[in-house]
Amino acid sequence: MRSEHIFSGAVFAVPGRLETPTGGYEYARQLIARARARHLPLRHWPLPPLPIDANGALADPRIVTEVRDRLSAAPTGWPVLM
Repeated sequence: MRSEHIFSGAVFAVPGRLETPTGGYEYARQLIARARARHLPLRHWPLPPLPIDANGALADPRIVTEVRDRLSAAPTGWPVLM
C-alpha cells in the first residue's frame, strides 16, 4: 500500500537581512518569488546574522543557540532549506 504525503510547505532559512544587495540574497529572493509564483508554499524564515571572525569562525558562539531556537519554531513537519 502506497502512503501519500501531503506537502504542507517548506521554510527557507536565511541568515541576515533578505534585502541585502548581494548575489546570495538575490538568489534567495528569486527562489522565494518563483516558488510563490508557482503556488509552492515556500516561506522565508529569517535567521539572525552570522558574524564571522578573521579565522572564519563564528565571532559570537552564542548565536548558535539563537539560530537553533529560531529553527525549532518552524512549522512541524515542514522541510527547512538553508
